[in-house]
Amino acid sequence: MDKANCLEVVGQRCADVSTSSTSVKLNKDQIADFVNDELSSDAVKGAYSITMMQRWPLKFDTRDHEINFYCWMHMLNFGSAYSQYLRPTEKRGAFGVVQFGMLGYVLGGKKLSGDDMISQTLLDLQQNFNIKAREDRPISKGSPIKQEVDTEVAPFARNILAVLQDTGRRLRELDSKDFATFFRKWLSTEKPSAAYFVFMLQQRFKAFRDVYEPNQKDAADAQPVPLLRKAQVLAIELYRRFKDTEPMFNWADVDCLHAPADHVVVSVLLTRGILTVDEALSKKLQANEPISPQMDMELRAVATCACDELVKAQKGDGEKFNAAQLYWRLLELGKEKEPYKKEPRPRAENSWYV
Repeated sequence: MDKANCLEVVGQRCADVSTSSTSVKLNKDQIADFVNDELSSDAVKGAYSITMMQRWPLKFDTRDHEINFYCWMHMLNFGSAYSQYLRPTEKRGAFGVVQFGMLGYVLGGKKLSGDDMISQTLLDLQQNFNIKAREDRPISKGSPIKQEVDTEVAPFARNILAVLQDTGRRLRELDSKDFATFFRKWLSTEKPSAAYFVFMLQQRFKAFRDVYEPNQKDAADAQPVPLLRKAQVLAIELYRRFKDTEPMFNWADVDCLHAPADHVVVSVLLTRGILTVDEALSKKLQANEPISPQMDMELRAVATCACDELVKAQKGDGEKFNAAQLYWRLLELGKEKEPYKKEPRPRAENSWYV
């Protein structure tokens, strides 16, 4: 994978998984009906336009400050496996907690530099993100004696802290005080490329490297499967926010981006029968049980192929939507419309991709 073809590699690896998977299949027979029912050009463009107009209720110091906000927020977009533990107490899922924490940083005067993140502690993070990683619990059932122990969301909090600190140190190594400074050093304003942007992020920052690495249980000839979801979401976000004001984000190859297959997108495609799964996986999904990292990867890889097929299935001579625009429409369906929003969403043991 190199800077010119990294998005092609994502598509090809996902297509390989779609062909070889025995647990997840792409049902192309359902694509035409879904396009006709839910993906009219007006509906897709409408969802995209609404998100274009939405702004955070914040006053950023500079445009670079706002760029940094989106970078850190989307880099931390993982951990939905912990949402079941967060919602009863925090009333929000994993990404909601991340959004709350990022709002807190800005309102608290943080410039969102690498040094700001290096200096964070677990106590700082618990207070800012409103995550309780440690609490007093009885040493045994019914005992009046308590001890401080990790909560169920402690690994999520520590993952966030590790990513913040590691990325802050990486920015320092790259002689950049923040993400915006890094981009201004490395991105071209004459030939801005989404493929290069995604490649560069995953190459230089571990937290953006959403790649499934084969393990001993996989076939001997299994290859890494790059999903690069977080980097592509950020590319889409920066394009829609700044393409008219920051030439370095006005991707000439925006149509090459894939629709990032997060758990909402996967759930919508499962609901419509565009993705089908075997009985064992179906039972786990319906029972909201965690699935293995491999099954999580296969769902997302086949969903990526399905979204590519949805883009290709458009008919007529009118303006066509691309995968970036499709992504926001699928999110809208999954979060706001029946029956999609009621369906259980995949929950992986490995929170890295989700």
